[in-house]
Amino acid sequence: MGLNIRTETGTQHIFADRVGLATLTPRESLEVAGQLAVSGAAARGLRTYGTGTDASTNLDLDISNISTATGNVRVFRTTNTSGALTLQILRGNNSTSVQHQFGSFGNSVLAALTGNVGIRTSTFGTNADAVFAVGSGTAPTTSPADAAQMWVADQNGVAGKAAWHLRDETGIIHTVGEFVGVNTTAPTHNLHVEGPSTGATPPVRFRHYRNADTFGSGFLLDVERSAAAGGAGLGVGILLRGETSTTLDQDMARIGAVWQTATHASRSAAGALMTVENASALMDREFFGAFKSVTNNTVTSMASMTLASNTTVATIVRYSCDVFDATDLQIEEGVISCHAINKGGVFSGNTCLKSSNQQAATSGTLTVTWTITAANPAVVSVNCNSSLTPSAGFPRVRFGLTNLTGQTVALN
Repeated sequence: MGLNIRTETGTQHIFADRVGLATLTPRESLEVAGQLAVSGAAARGLRTYGTGTDASTNLDLDISNISTATGNVRVFRTTNTSGALTLQILRGNNSTSVQHQFGSFGNSVLAALTGNVGIRTSTFGTNADAVFAVGSGTAPTTSPADAAQMWVADQNGVAGKAAWHLRDETGIIHTVGEFVGVNTTAPTHNLHVEGPSTGATPPVRFRHYRNADTFGSGFLLDVERSAAAGGAGLGVGILLRGETSTTLDQDMARIGAVWQTATHASRSAAGALMTVENASALMDREFFGAFKSVTNNTVTSMASMTLASNTTVATIVRYSCDVFDATDLQIEEGVISCHAINKGGVFSGNTCLKSSNQQAATSGTLTVTWTITAANPAVVSVNCNSSLTPSAGFPRVRFGLTNLTGQTVALN
């Protein structure tokens, strides 16, 4: 039983356990067949309440089963197009504290006290909080004007390697994942930068500004190598590669440094230059800034040179040896050339010749001799024999070595 009202136009309404406006078969407590307009100056035009100990309150849009039908929540002004329009979710303390806000002509905010945000994913990882996660998508094939695009896809197409991809308006794509790729979607190193296909603009530029014009006050490029356990010979460098007549990415040169003494309290290092000769592997050509403290009147090896059969090795060493006994100082500076021959396993011509040297001694004498062994590897050694009683750390030799042949040279 209920009250049924029929208007002059034939529209019927029913007032009973369920109220129907423009329908005689309401499915909820109130059903309006048509549009519902709520007007007035009140701060709340429509409000729903949940009661009980476990009552949920929903605002449902149950749209037609027709596939072209849409469900929309729209906030708009009929005529005035200025001013902010927002859809707000409040914190739940019966106040105006905004938890989330989606705005037009205003800010959009996700300010949950806890929780995460996901696009195409509802999982965020263990202990995640305030995390933004995006599931794998499909890369765009065009670039909208005045916009950039960002999505997630497997890096290099390898499953399990989901990574961020960023496409700018020019169509250049950068990736950030296991590897970082600039202007490439297939990076193969921790940082992989592809230069422009045309033009003379270099792919990378380092620039550092410092207030004081003092050498060493800042780094343009800091290259480091770390190992579980340090040791002499561990080095680091910058590899230069180029394109040959047929093949990309071929080693050309390496500029770097190598430890001579890796013990932290007495660490010493030398700079090194390697180049390629006649399609060989990279080979040491120059060592500079090398240093060794030696024992007085004791032969000390400085470098080793590996000779293949029927080859020669030749080097030039520029050196300075100084001895100090807290009172007097002895110095010798000079240049020596070293030469060795391996003819079918027979070594000959193993000589070290001083082409020039100069001594300065306030007391006594200093004798500096260089030798090269008749063996493989050929070892270049130095002996500093001083008449003084050297202080700790003396004699000491500073030297640079130039490799003039195509044989392997290594500092000792």
